[in-house]
Amino acid sequence: MASYCLIHFDGESGQLARYTEYAYKRVLECREIWKTLDGKQREVAENTACFDDNEWQNPAAGYHRGCYSKFTNKTSIERAITRCGKAQLVPQDDLKLLDDEATETCDDEATETCETTHASEPSKKLLRSAVNASSKTKSKYVLAPVCIICKKEKSFVTDTCKYEESFNVFCERFVKEKLIDNEEIYYMKKIEAEFVRTVATVENCDASGYRRFRLKERNFVAEEYVNLVYDNIDFGEEIAKQTHVTNGIIIQKMTVKIDNGLPHSTVIKKSQRTVEVPNCAIAEYSLGTKKTPTFHEIQQDAQPMSIALRDGAGRTAYKLDLAYVLSKMVCATDETPLPGWTGFNTMLHEEIPDVQSVGYLPVINASPTEYSTIKEILQRSKSIAEKLKLKYAVLVFDEAVYSKIQHVRWKEREYYDKFVVRLGEFHTIMSFLSALSKIFEDGGLKDLFIESGVVSEGSIKGVLSGKHYNRSIFCHKIVYEAMQRLRFEAFLEYLTDGEKEDRIMDLVSDISDAFPDKTFHSLVECPVFEEITNEYERFIIDASSKSRTFAFWTMYIKMTGILPEISSKFAVQRQNNHGFSAVACDQTIEQTANRDSKTKGGLIGFSMNPGTVHRWLLSQSERAAITRKCNYMAGMECKPRQRKDLDESKCRRYDKCVQDVVATVAQMANPFDVEQEELISLASGEVLETTAADRLLNAEQLGEEQFLKFMEDNLFSEEPNIFAKLERNKLHTFTSGKKNAVKDCKGKETSIKLNRNFFARLLVISKNREIDLKEVLSYSLGSFPLSLATPTGGLVKTAKSKLLEIVESEAGNPEVDIHSYQNNALIVDAMAILQIIKGKWKTFGELSNSIFQMLIALAQQYNASRLDFVADRYPVLSIKKAERSRRAEKGVQRIHIFGKEQTVPKQWKKFMSCGENKESLLAFLSEHWRTYKTSQLQSISNLYITSKEKCHVISPGASTDEAVVCFECVELESNHEEADTRLLLHAKHAMDTCGSMIIKSPDTDVFILCIAMQPMLGPKNLFFTTGTGKKFRTIHINAVVHALGEEFCRCLPGFHAYSGKTTAWKTLISHPQFIETFSLLGSSFPPSDELVSALNTFTCLLYGDSSSTDVDECRYALFKAGKCSDEVLPPTRDSLLKHVERANYQSGVWYRCLTAQMVIPSPIGNGWMLSHEGIEIQWMTRPPAPDSLLECTTCKCKTGCQNMRCSCQKGGLKCTELCSCVGCQNGDVDEDEENSQNESDNDEVSDDGDLEDIDDL
Repeated sequence: MASYCLIHFDGESGQLARYTEYAYKRVLECREIWKTLDGKQREVAENTACFDDNEWQNPAAGYHRGCYSKFTNKTSIERAITRCGKAQLVPQDDLKLLDDEATETCDDEATETCETTHASEPSKKLLRSAVNASSKTKSKYVLAPVCIICKKEKSFVTDTCKYEESFNVFCERFVKEKLIDNEEIYYMKKIEAEFVRTVATVENCDASGYRRFRLKERNFVAEEYVNLVYDNIDFGEEIAKQTHVTNGIIIQKMTVKIDNGLPHSTVIKKSQRTVEVPNCAIAEYSLGTKKTPTFHEIQQDAQPMSIALRDGAGRTAYKLDLAYVLSKMVCATDETPLPGWTGFNTMLHEEIPDVQSVGYLPVINASPTEYSTIKEILQRSKSIAEKLKLKYAVLVFDEAVYSKIQHVRWKEREYYDKFVVRLGEFHTIMSFLSALSKIFEDGGLKDLFIESGVVSEGSIKGVLSGKHYNRSIFCHKIVYEAMQRLRFEAFLEYLTDGEKEDRIMDLVSDISDAFPDKTFHSLVECPVFEEITNEYERFIIDASSKSRTFAFWTMYIKMTGILPEISSKFAVQRQNNHGFSAVACDQTIEQTANRDSKTKGGLIGFSMNPGTVHRWLLSQSERAAITRKCNYMAGMECKPRQRKDLDESKCRRYDKCVQDVVATVAQMANPFDVEQEELISLASGEVLETTAADRLLNAEQLGEEQFLKFMEDNLFSEEPNIFAKLERNKLHTFTSGKKNAVKDCKGKETSIKLNRNFFARLLVISKNREIDLKEVLSYSLGSFPLSLATPTGGLVKTAKSKLLEIVESEAGNPEVDIHSYQNNALIVDAMAILQIIKGKWKTFGELSNSIFQMLIALAQQYNASRLDFVADRYPVLSIKKAERSRRAEKGVQRIHIFGKEQTVPKQWKKFMSCGENKESLLAFLSEHWRTYKTSQLQSISNLYITSKEKCHVISPGASTDEAVVCFECVELESNHEEADTRLLLHAKHAMDTCGSMIIKSPDTDVFILCIAMQPMLGPKNLFFTTGTGKKFRTIHINAVVHALGEEFCRCLPGFHAYSGKTTAWKTLISHPQFIETFSLLGSSFPPSDELVSALNTFTCLLYGDSSSTDVDECRYALFKAGKCSDEVLPPTRDSLLKHVERANYQSGVWYRCLTAQMVIPSPIGNGWMLSHEGIEIQWMTRPPAPDSLLECTTCKCKTGCQNMRCSCQKGGLKCTELCSCVGCQNGDVDEDEENSQNESDNDEVSDDGDLEDIDDL
């Protein structure tokens, strides 16, 4: 093993490598060269002079790779030679040995030139060297020795356009007639010879020396249509002061002109090598008042878009897309599927459009959203249009710039007449995709994307917003095809004539077989297919009138099937390998100028020197063409291939995605079921209110009517105003926002909007309106009592586990080791297991097996012979609606489970947020486990599983090979809604057959019920298992009851339902007289007045007021003490009564947990109320505030508020400090001239004063 480095440099380290004979020979060669040079390498060379040719065989000798690289690097040697001026001292053969690919040495003349050059420093860089390029790797010359295009060494400058007359004749007679019209193909040599003959005939000159490449015009030509595209590009986005500049490109078809394009200007040779930077100072520009253009000369199109698409190109495209879907549908089972939509149309479009050239425009060093930059863009565009002799030019922008460019264009006549400004199709489609998702996202589209596997959950936001453009387009094409298939299948089922259905499918098969031949188009345009299309459309119209869900997804198919009719001049064709591949102009600038600027070879890390950047822009497009030519000459060009959409693997993946979407829809709800009248969400099954659904389905008609009205009122009127405000249609979807609680005040609906100043403003009014402050404080002064509710109307949540920890600490150390107990009954909270279970299951059958194996493992862990799998019920009307809605705030997904081979949904939490899904899953588990063999139960003698009200028992069969036995357990058939109470019912049932009961649940409610009900269950051991990780423990309930006492434990359910906070616990311990009070909760309905009065007193103590026995008095006392926020005040007497009723009802449910069939009154009227959405919490019966405050009126009078023109005087009210009146005689408000300077001279009524929060929503 090597122990030292022969050619060591300071600072190098690492593993030593052994020499090979070749490597050592190279070191010796370089050593001889370095001896004549300078630097550290020379020192190393002198130090190694004593080593002979066989030193490499020494096992201790080696080298560091870094040392070897420094010593043998050819570039370092050449630089040292140049630096020392010793090129003549080093034989050329020595340098050749260092490079295996070295070419032949230069000839004598070149060698002499090289030596002369090395001997003295050149005075300036030359354009081209006479030395062969292969003899040097680093050249000081700007240009290569030989031009890579024309293969000539001599450079020349074109001063004028030679043979202009002959060139025009040549274009007319040869180029147009033979190359363009006859589509003939010639070698450039033949074309050059023809041009020479033309010159000899027309001008009687010898043009044999004419450069061939000049016949290929690459520049932009005059009088030919162009697109000018501008976009913003940012540099340094990661820093605070990032740079915003404006990029631009020019696009033109590469066609041959009859004339010779733009005249050539004389090129004057200068000694300077830099490019002069044009003056880029941008003049300041102020828009001033916006101006509306005149539209009277424009004829309004009377046909709406929906009618226009029925004829012409729109109709052809519609039939072609339908033929595509049907052809794919009949070939779904073929081994080789047809390509997707893009590949399908590519094969049908044999004609390839002309390729267009793209040139880069000088960068404008300013943000394009500033009006001064907008003016500069228009000036430069006008200059370009004039040089190209264009009467009009087209400018393309994104949304951010489009509106501002129009502001300037409409105001400046010279630009208004010169330019046509368009919104780029790329950005338009992105906005369209976002709008599409807003309508259909919560209708089931989002869940379709995720559950079908087309989009992952992490990428769904970008797809729906349209930001992930390609992926978004792909996903919508997939769902479009799937929905179109499902709708056509519904059409086939609608047909009553079997023969007609057969004829339709026969024609579809013929169309599919004809693809992609020319007969395909003839079959699509034939009368029979037209008749089928018309009948299909009649079915769609009829079904849409019957089913809103059918109409909703028909609208989706229509929106995704609309392709803008864009002229070929408005799209850019950048390659000639295949058709159907043009891209939008604004997408082209993203793929060319913006991309080139930010990638290798662009402006990133290149230079910020203005001259350098300008030179880069002028030459980038030409350099790109030269680079492609170089790659071609070197055999490194990109090999042309068929479009990736035509790859077989791509076609299979596309077809599989469509089938996955169809299968996912089948698990939800059929959107094309005509019998479903209402509009429902495919995922959640939620029904949209009828009025909102009708408005949503008529969105297109509403938009067209609104647009026509806007044109009539603001564009074609005598005083046009295009800047008039557009009113929102306010279409409601499934997740439209809801208003806060409302209060009717004298027939007027008033919404309350809370903020931190609301409370103080009400008190200011009460001061002058002679309102009793104590009476004011008896109202909640808000939509919800903030001591009980959140500002949005939800329940204030507390950490319930804190109460469990407190009870544990008061009981000493109730934890036990359960493994020493035998013949146990393990009672498991089913939903707790299903919510946390993790795994990669593909089907519900695999999921069922996994859950069963987990339960058997738990039973063995706890030595259980009986296992109870207890779940909740999910009735439509439930007091748990608010909590379950909160848990499902991200949406739900309703899926019907048909069998064990059905795919498990990917959004498990969303699936488990739907009560119907949970009941369906429990029913499936119960059915599936009945098919197991007895051996799979292992040591379990009885497995109890609940499903809705029923409870089934699964027991072993006669032998291990036989199937299990299943029967209903009538004793455990229950109407309990929650598993919390049902767990105790099963524990009571297990007392007769098992030695100990173990309840496994993470819920504190279950723990409280266990210690309250333990005395009623009997003397047997009751254990409660909870926690995860380090906090996992088993609590002996009997020990907890013994430590706390049965009487105290009996009051805990009522106490937990009422508050359960740490502060409330301390108050209860300090005032034990309330133990009996909480024990009475749930004993009768409604709660008695004595119970309500006692809880009022307890609440006052809870807020630190020992002198008050009524919460309204407590609120007033605390307010006087400086606590002015509603959050720190107790609830009002009215709100507290509703809270007591809810706590009483919940306690009554808990105390009846040992009864299978509970007899309990309805929750409506016991703290809850019934609304159109179901059972909701009733927070209060009184209005949020007194009517005198809700009728908040202020004035802005300037005449002293002495007549009935004053709104306060008219209402018989005193002016308050919130009024802006001057010299008021209707109250004690000081005159404030400063606030009134900007007010109107008239006495006005203000409906939006300082209490606007009341009337705003």
